[in-house]
Amino acid sequence: MATTNLQQWFNQGERVTYKGNKIFLIDKGSGTTLLLIHGFPTSSWDWHKLFPTLTKHFRVLCLDMLGYGYSDKPENGNYTTHHQAEMIYELLKQRDIQELNIMAYSYGVSVVQEMLSMQLEHKVSFESLCFLNGGLFRESNHPKLSQRLMLSRYGKFVVKLFNKSTLARNLKAIFGPDTQPSNELINEYWTLLNTHQGKRILPKLIQYLKERQIHGERWEETLRQAICPMQLIVGAQDSISGIEVANQFRKTVSQDNIHILDNIGHYPQLEAPDDVLAFYLPFVQKYTHLPT
Repeated sequence: MATTNLQQWFNQGERVTYKGNKIFLIDKGSGTTLLLIHGFPTSSWDWHKLFPTLTKHFRVLCLDMLGYGYSDKPENGNYTTHHQAEMIYELLKQRDIQELNIMAYSYGVSVVQEMLSMQLEHKVSFESLCFLNGGLFRESNHPKLSQRLMLSRYGKFVVKLFNKSTLARNLKAIFGPDTQPSNELINEYWTLLNTHQGKRILPKLIQYLKERQIHGERWEETLRQAICPMQLIVGAQDSISGIEVANQFRKTVSQDNIHILDNIGHYPQLEAPDDVLAFYLPFVQKYTHLPT
């Protein structure tokens, strides 16, 4: 599968302004709109293996949320999930997008759940939602020790010890045993993490884990009340948000359009991009206006 290096990725995008901050955004392709929402602590680079194929079928919007990747990372920035959702709605409004599909992963699934709760207010129609591994349900999400330490009152000290070796160790622990991250991928994520001195705000970004406990019941209800088609693609080897998420989704939301990747970990879009596309494209063709 064709891939893109970091410089090429950056060159495809632009930095747009939202409330005085610059947000990195790629807007490429034509037709039905597809919004891609990344995870923690990474960036839109999460999607680079899917991007060349998706842009052949969609107008793809792919952004770095505030505090991530090539976007600004202000020391006193508002990094709540609600603020990230508001920012995305404003970017959609600026581009006159009123109907869209969404694919979200990791922290991005919580952003979508918040967007669902705000949907009527912003008058945006979701044609379909696709979730990859992420904490859709409080009881089936298990943060790693490093995440819990960063979330604690010792976070500012923990982050000082966080280096590329720490990142590599954490990534390897959540990828599948046969689909481990390459040294190149680790270097790329380390570069993105440190762009605009991003490492220093990690304890602020990870506060979304507390938000999941505070808003979890409301966010879970948004899934049960959603009227658009939904798909779930889960790497079963993920110890954070793997097979338990799929079981809970099947039990409380829907039994349809659930796909389990048995030997894949937390990053299905990077570990098994061809499989993700093989499930996703027929789903969209069935439920939306995407031509066959």
